[in-house]
Amino acid sequence: MNRYPFFKPASTVRGRLGQLCLFCAAAALAVLFFSQTGLYHCPLRWGLGIECPGCGMTRAAACLLRLDFAGAWRMHPLVFAAAGFLLFAAWMWVTGQGNPLRKKWLLRTFAALFALWWGFRILRFLQGQQPDLLEPQALLPRVLRLLTGR
Repeated sequence: MNRYPFFKPASTVRGRLGQLCLFCAAAALAVLFFSQTGLYHCPLRWGLGIECPGCGMTRAAACLLRLDFAGAWRMHPLVFAAAGFLLFAAWMWVTGQGNPLRKKWLLRTFAALFALWWGFRILRFLQGQQPDLLEPQALLPRVLRLLTGR
């Protein structure tokens, strides 16, 4: 069975570095495109009207690309952890040290960080602060308003 069905990594460090640069350029263009055009919307927020733990990450990444660190922090503070993970993953891949996605402790740490951040957002909402947690124009709230007549 082919281990890399869509992509074959280069066999040298220089080749992998070149592939990484191409991937980073494509990812940066995608982030800037979606953050500027607004074509992508979070499926959870669009459907249920609540933000997912990653809501704001694309806008935060766009702020990082523009070197607006304060704006990135306001959009989603975990963008710095995600950027650190991506740098770590890139280093491991370029040097041929393995796949960081196979490190269960790293994935569990990331999941715990996002769960804590989501919990913090919900706590702010429960304490009376109105974060962008509820989207009144989402599908579920609109259907509920139609059914209840409110």
